[in-house]
Amino acid sequence: IRFLGAKEIKEKNLVSLLQFKVDDPLDQYKVQTGSDAIAEKYQGEGYSDAAVSVDEQALESGDVVYLITEGPRVRIKKVQFEGNHSFSRTILAGQVQTKTYLWLLRKGAYSEKQIQDDIVSLRTFYRRHGFLDAQVGRRLDYSPDRRSLTVTFVIEEGLHYTIANVKVEGNAHFTVDQILNTMKLAPGNVLNLDRLEAGLAPGVSHLVVLRAGLGKKQRQALVGRLA
Repeated sequence: IRFLGAKEIKEKNLVSLLQFKVDDPLDQYKVQTGSDAIAEKYQGEGYSDAAVSVDEQALESGDVVYLITEGPRVRIKKVQFEGNHSFSRTILAGQVQTKTYLWLLRKGAYSEKQIQDDIVSLRTFYRRHGFLDAQVGRRLDYSPDRRSLTVTFVIEEGLHYTIANVKVEGNAHFTVDQILNTMKLAPGNVLNLDRLEAGLAPGVSHLVVLRAGLGKKQRQALVGRLA
């Protein structure tokens, strides 16, 4: 088993990613899985342009040779947020795991998988604070030598929903007032999904009419229903 072109990651660390060892029967599926694992390892270390392939000619002789093009190591120089009118950069930065490079303390490695996870996290954060239509994307701006990167999370907040009224249905054992008194919900409040779930009595789900926008842009949405 050989790794041609591997300079920045030690060979023993690459070997540990493989599901086979010397003298094992040749399994092309495991060989390809190893190639994918090596590429993922490089990308996780910030080598976003890394490419890994298998020497097919050597494979015919029973030798597994991985051909590796490492490319430059990309470090995140800056993390920005665009379109965030309702929450500060500091608050949103606490919702993501993509971080800038900080000597000795943080690698600042670029990981597309982590960025996609952060997009989901930001979208969930917004929706839990009443922005049910919020959309989040990302923009990558590389330096000319592709060694540093600015990551910008692009946010479209959309309408901010508030509670128009709270309705109760199916309440066979409790009165409407008894159920409403257990809830931390009131018309005019901003919809907070965490507060909505926390405010429900055991065995009761929710039927909440929401309001967003003003005048002609006003719209309503029905969220959930009584269990």
